[in-house]
Amino acid sequence: MNEQEKTYDKKGEVAPSIMLIRWRIVYFKLNKLLGTYTSLEKTEKLGLVNTIMQTYLWAEHKHQELTDVDKHNLDDIIIVAAELLYEIKVYEWSVLNPINFMLIAIVEYAIKKSPNNNSLRVQLLKAYDKLGLTSKFTGVSSNVKGLEDEQFVKFGALKYSHYQEYGTNKELDLTCQRYEKYFSEAQAKNKSELVNGFKNREFQGLNDLITKNDRLEKSFFLNVVKMSKLHMDINFTSTNLPAVQKLINKQATFLNQIADDDKVPSMSKKNVDSRNFHAITLGLSREQVKEEECI
Repeated sequence: MNEQEKTYDKKGEVAPSIMLIRWRIVYFKLNKLLGTYTSLEKTEKLGLVNTIMQTYLWAEHKHQELTDVDKHNLDDIIIVAAELLYEIKVYEWSVLNPINFMLIAIVEYAIKKSPNNNSLRVQLLKAYDKLGLTSKFTGVSSNVKGLEDEQFVKFGALKYSHYQEYGTNKELDLTCQRYEKYFSEAQAKNKSELVNGFKNREFQGLNDLITKNDRLEKSFFLNVVKMSKLHMDINFTSTNLPAVQKLINKQATFLNQIADDDKVPSMSKKNVDSRNFHAITLGLSREQVKEEECI
C-alpha cells in the first residue's frame, strides 16, 4: 500500500489505481473495527473524513472497474465517515451546523448511489431525528425495506422515539398499529411452527422457537406500543365515557399483566436452554422414546 501511495499524486487530477482504492477501503474499515480512530483529535477526524470522501469519489470515477463487493465496501466507509462525524462534539446536534450538515450531505449523496442500502438510510434518520425534521424523517423511513425480526424492531423503536418526542400523533399511531400487528403475526406464526414441530416430531429447531416465543411475549417494546396506543385512543374518545370504559375493558388482561408482576406470563429460560431437542434415535421402544424426549 505504501508503494502505491508513493506513485499517487495527491494534487494531480489522475485517480489512483483501483488496487490502491481497495487497499484504502480495507484500511479504513480495519482501523475503525480495531478502535484506532477513537484517540484521534477532532481536527484529525475531520481530515480523515476528507480522505475517506476523496477515496469514495475517486472510486466513483472508476465505476466500470468496481465489483459488487467494492460497492458494498464503499457504502461501509461512508458509514465510517458518518460515525466519525458523530464523535466530533463541537456543536449542539439539535441545531443545523457544519458538522451535521456535512454528515447529511455525505449520506444523502451515498444513498443516491446505493438506494437500497438500509444502513445508510438509518444513519440519515439519526441525523434527521436529532434535528427534529419529522417530514424528512418520515420520507426516509418509508423507503426502508426488507428489515426482519430484531432489526425491524430496532427500526420501530427509532421511529417511535422520534414521533413520541415531537408529538406527531398520526405517525405515532400508525407506528403503534404497525408494530402491534407485527408482534401479533410473529407470535401466531411462531406458535404455529412450534405446534407443527411437535406434531411432525421435528425437534431440532424447537428450542429456538421456544426462546423466540418467550422473547416476543415479553417484549418491552410491545408493551410500550400497546400502552401508547391505549393512551392515544383514550385521549381521542375522552369526551365519551362509555367508549373510554369499553377501551379499558378490552385491554383489561394486558393492563393486569403489566401492573402485577406475578401475572406476567413467564417461561424459565434456564429450562429452555437446558432442553436438547435432538433427532429421535431410530429403533427405540415407544417407552424409551417418550422418556428420552420428555414427551
